[in-house]
Amino acid sequence: MILKKVGSCLPLYFILACTALRLFYTLQYPLLLGDGYEYHQSAVNILKYGTFSRSEVEPVVPTYTRVPGYSLFLAGIYCLIDIEYKYALYVQVFLSTITVYWAYRLIVESGIPHAQRVAYLFLGIHAIYFRADIFVNHILSETLTTFITVGVAYFILCKKNFYWAAILIGYGTITRVDMVTLPVFVLLFLWTYRRKYSFSLRKMSIVFFLMLLPISIWTLRNAAIFKIFMPLSAPFPVENVSKSGFALWCKTWITQEKEMQKGHWSIMFCEYQDFGQADIPTYAFTSEQEQKDILQIQSAINQTHIYTAQMDSVFRYYAYKHIRENPLKVLLLNPIFTGWYLWVHTGSEYFWFVQGIGLSDAVKNPFTFQNALKIGLSAIYLFLLCAAVIGFISCIGYRFWQYDTLVLLLLFWMHRTTFYMFFFLPEHRYMTSVIWIVWIWSAIGIVFSLDLLRLKVSKVIQR
Repeated sequence: MILKKVGSCLPLYFILACTALRLFYTLQYPLLLGDGYEYHQSAVNILKYGTFSRSEVEPVVPTYTRVPGYSLFLAGIYCLIDIEYKYALYVQVFLSTITVYWAYRLIVESGIPHAQRVAYLFLGIHAIYFRADIFVNHILSETLTTFITVGVAYFILCKKNFYWAAILIGYGTITRVDMVTLPVFVLLFLWTYRRKYSFSLRKMSIVFFLMLLPISIWTLRNAAIFKIFMPLSAPFPVENVSKSGFALWCKTWITQEKEMQKGHWSIMFCEYQDFGQADIPTYAFTSEQEQKDILQIQSAINQTHIYTAQMDSVFRYYAYKHIRENPLKVLLLNPIFTGWYLWVHTGSEYFWFVQGIGLSDAVKNPFTFQNALKIGLSAIYLFLLCAAVIGFISCIGYRFWQYDTLVLLLLFWMHRTTFYMFFFLPEHRYMTSVIWIVWIWSAIGIVFSLDLLRLKVSKVIQR
């Protein structure tokens, strides 16, 4: 009787453990770093001046260099409680708890074989494994984005409530730029299962209205203030020359985060002194003339701290040259390698004490307790990735396309991965909003493997 009661409360215990771990790190190590300062300042400016701006001192100048969703989220918390970023982190812990519960319900109600066991194992991974839900203790948009993506799946699959799913998708489009492509994958899913998820023209119209409302308001705001059509956000920063040519050039040869050495991002943020010292590898160039021209630009930036449209056009010229000369490498192989490195060579981007090192690097370093911990966590991470592959293969054997939950999760994973494979540079932290999907596949793989092992052992014993 007691064991039955404990078993029925097991999901609650896991979720409480998950919450406690994240709350502990948030209380001990609340972080306001990097982009967090800008998000925080934008939220303060919304409250004090009623405008979305990055300005730290007066006069406060409106901007459209970021979409405003996360800053509005912070501003709402500051308005209700106090202008103190720690309160936002506590709310993120609460959102993270809801996210874990939603994912648990998705598995339980999916109808897949051994769903309850898979759900328990998933909760266990989320409760005790550091990488399961990182950046909760950072003022960054990853936690909110994860909440939105899981919520969309939950309201579509578990609640059959397309209105709430549309609201979340709409808010997601002004939270992160890459979220604007999420509706494409959701619509593909609904079309695939159109007989099961059929809805009227009236309902469809309301859904589209709710999805488009946030980004429409943002676009109208930009048109009214800046007299331009800007549905998303401009390259950094608005008041200076666009760095899109440079970004495109980088995309023709960068496939993993370690190649983004000091300076490759800095130029886009006008930190010219860093870019001037950047160590651009020789394989980035396809000719001696390109190397000469690019290094000449680098030297000029280092001396003048000025980036011009002419410089950007040079980067764009060589980017197109790379594509013309080797389209297979740039358009096919590079994205494949990028996707591989995004998920496999992600290092140890967990919390403050295990950041910035991968398994191969950790093994080479002198033995310390901290380094041993990094090795252990990286090894667990690689094990879970292998289990995810096994889980995916197992589900193919079980005709996984019959389970709409798994198909939608697969589309969400593809949405996130393909965006960074083809459109953006490979910064691993951006994948955290779908890492929960990988852990679901990992749990499936582990459960299926144990079940197969049990069957084989029982057959051996029977003989």
